[in-house]
Amino acid sequence: MKSMRWALLVMVPMLAQAADVRQDYRQQWPLQVTGSDAGIYQLSLNEAVYRTAHDAALRDVTVIDARGQELPTAWLPADAAPAAAARRQRLPLFALPAG
Repeated sequence: MKSMRWALLVMVPMLAQAADVRQDYRQQWPLQVTGSDAGIYQLSLNEAVYRTAHDAALRDVTVIDARGQELPTAWLPADAAPAAAARRQRLPLFALPAG
């Protein structure tokens, strides 16, 4: 029985670490994205995000997915041109020599 108590005591910090990281943040702005197969999204931050950020370089702003995991981000200047839509183009296939 004592070993069971110790196991529970050891697991408490582990469970606390596994808690949803989204609750660690003071402000949240949910994002609704379309197309789950897209690898990159570009969005514009509204004034509320800039107003509540403490760091001018936005190091305190993170993107967290539905699983609670932080996603990699890259900040572009506000005057950066929006990303161009992907364009598909047919290319010829060439036979390669065997061997």
